[in-house]
Amino acid sequence: MTEVRGVVFDLDGTLVNSVEVIVSITTSILADRRIEVGAEEIRAAVGKPLDRTFARFFDVPRDHPEVPTAIETFKSAFASRLAEGEVRLYPGVAEGLAVLRKSGLRLGVATSKLQEGALRTVRATGTAGSFDAVVGHDLVARGKPAPDGALRAARELALRPGDCVVVGDTAADIGMAKAAGMMSVGVTYGVASAAQLADADVLADSFPSVVSAILGR
Repeated sequence: MTEVRGVVFDLDGTLVNSVEVIVSITTSILADRRIEVGAEEIRAAVGKPLDRTFARFFDVPRDHPEVPTAIETFKSAFASRLAEGEVRLYPGVAEGLAVLRKSGLRLGVATSKLQEGALRTVRATGTAGSFDAVVGHDLVARGKPAPDGALRAARELALRPGDCVVVGDTAADIGMAKAAGMMSVGVTYGVASAAQLADADVLADSFPSVVSAILGR
């Protein structure tokens, strides 16, 4: 991988091991409405904006009143699970972020979470001080795989898009990177398989491998 000056991370499934918590909460919300959706289908929706996810599962338009109600329920439940310590960093993330920052890289987050939830998550996991930019879904006009989140993060990092690499666990993350003119690292320990991340410039099966790929070690 050519030299980079900044890294834009996805959050759920890349930095924090929150996938099963998200699946559990979503399953409960759907069950309350007597909607049956398999766990694998819900897992595949992790990393997508909540309004899009609930609208699809409810089979209603995104502006249907049930959608924001479900989102508020989800946010409240996730905040509780976060406070209870059920959402944790993947192994090696805290140490890896420290190594990257010590190497002089500027670090940011571009996530499909709303800004409030993104900030709450990085604070609760003790990583807020690692990032120079946190960009939630509601701060940009278009969500992943559009480039908006990555481009805004690059601007907040005061870097050109070509100086940045995106790290994420879904095809949407890799698509965002390509649309933004950034390199990409696909992590195979989150939602998507290696085959689904085939368009990434590099694949990594652990966070230490992510760090090695970025630093060329």
